[in-house]
Amino acid sequence: MRVDPKKLLASNTAFTIQEVIVAIVIVGVLAGLSYPSFVNNIKKITNQEAETILIALYEAQKDYAFETGSYTTTASDLDVTFSTPKGFNAPLALDGNFSCHGGNSVEVIGSINRNNPDGYTLYVEEDTGIIYCCPITNGNSICTELGLNPWP
Repeated sequence: MRVDPKKLLASNTAFTIQEVIVAIVIVGVLAGLSYPSFVNNIKKITNQEAETILIALYEAQKDYAFETGSYTTTASDLDVTFSTPKGFNAPLALDGNFSCHGGNSVEVIGSINRNNPDGYTLYVEEDTGIIYCCPITNGNSICTELGLNPWP
């Protein structure tokens, strides 16, 4: 069977308006489903940056304590420079017991605070270097949603 090229070119090959609308709806639904995951991934990346800063603070505090016999509460005393991740306040050097909303008391030597409606503070524990999350509002599940260690 032979195909006539004139008939092939003359045939209607455009998309109908219904097909275009269906394609736009499908793209919109897919974008709507992936947006929350995208936003959470951005938050996790920002948290990883804050955790990296806290690990550097932890190591600098340990070095300082080795040299002087105690931890400092002044970040400028430490032999390290910190950048401040977007959305966070500057990291703080600490030395003392802290409690999250009346929970267990933990010896911490550093913290960094995310100050927004879903805010929280990340603390680095003195002995182990574990980073714990304390939400600003009691009962806020932001720490678990972001995969951060909840306060012990």
